Amino acid sequence: MRAADPRHPVFYEDFLTTAFGYPYTLGDALRRGQGLSYHVYCPHPLRSERSCDDLEREAVERSVAIARDRGAAPLLTEFGATDDLAVVGRIAALADAAGQSWHYWQYKTYFDPTTSARTSPGASADAESIVDENGAVKAGKLRVLARAFPERIAGRRARWSFDPATSAFDLRYRARRGGRTVISLPVAVHYPRGYRVRAHGARAVSRRNAKRLVVRATTSRVRVRVSAR
Repeated sequence: MRAADPRHPVFYEDFLTTAFGYPYTLGDALRRGQGLSYHVYCPHPLRSERSCDDLEREAVERSVAIARDRGAAPLLTEFGATDDLAVVGRIAALADAAGQSWHYWQYKTYFDPTTSARTSPGASADAESIVDENGAVKAGKLRVLARAFPERIAGRRARWSFDPATSAFDLRYRARRGGRTVISLPVAVHYPRGYRVRAHGARAVSRRNAKRLVVRATTSRVRVRVSAR
């Protein structure tokens, strides 16, 4: 792959068992300029003594740590596959806390042959998806997954969180003075009547209720809080 394209990043994925605490096997295959693709799922029959909360947190933390150790970029490329919104929200919140980008599984049913696509006996075949078999969007799942997040941060040591129940978003970071940070806001889902911005150490420079909130740092420590009107 490198001979054909030396410029673009290559994402590797280890065995699925790494999501349940088993060792990574990539070793030196993962190097700087490449990426680590990982999944987060629970439960697992071989680790039934552990709670899903613990296993999910461990899966994210270990993947981020192994990628950092190898100078690679971690990306949560699969999680969800359920209509259990508590599970979906819990893992999305873990990704936020770890500063991770993610892909949810899956958008539509596609009659996936690899899994049953059911969360319980008698459940519909589209339990994994965001859009059901009739083409309707599952509003509850959309509300959990349509999250506010920083697209670009002019600084470092960023930490953020989002509460889909209240639509509250909180971001803190060490800023490059004068740098502009861009925050993506799911206006249609969470802020249909607009939103309020409270910024400490920065000021908003984008238009009111924009889908992309742009803030300009005025000090080295910045905190931005967004709430629904």
